[in-house]
Amino acid sequence: PAAAACAPLLGHLFYTACAEGHSARALLDTLGSVLFRRLPAQIFLVFALVEIAAGRRHATVWNGGLPGCVVLRPQAPPVHLGSRSLPLGLQAAGPAADEGVFVELAAGDRLCLFSDGVSEIANAAGEALGEEAAARMLQQCGGDPAAFVAALVGYQGHDRFRDDLTIAALEI
Repeated sequence: PAAAACAPLLGHLFYTACAEGHSARALLDTLGSVLFRRLPAQIFLVFALVEIAAGRRHATVWNGGLPGCVVLRPQAPPVHLGSRSLPLGLQAAGPAADEGVFVELAAGDRLCLFSDGVSEIANAAGEALGEEAAARMLQQCGGDPAAFVAALVGYQGHDRFRDDLTIAALEI
């Protein structure tokens, strides 16, 4: 409910900052400041912001509380880009500049993000999938979100998820 209530405000701030040519860092500072002032103390917003450079050869990823942020590369293990920032709304500014993770990219790479609803899926024995196993499963699915959801259904044995699932894949 809190995320839904914030969506119009966040959308407005995001599109305004983009139209005015603000950097990703400035956008995060604005979002952090506004949410800190407007949200109740126990409410926060996990986030990931990906800034892909012109030429698509590198990106900076800010991750505040999302479990799944990985780069999938052909014939290589997944590269985990862990959360290094606090969620937005817990401090008066956005994440510090050094909390963004710089990653080199190449043609064929996929930058994938998924929410905790994915990593917390449990099988019939009650074992949570976990972040690393979810990343391996995503790689086995070629980074395809639809195939990944089908694999998640297979892992838990049914298609009724307890939490929402958010999956994004950016192909380079």
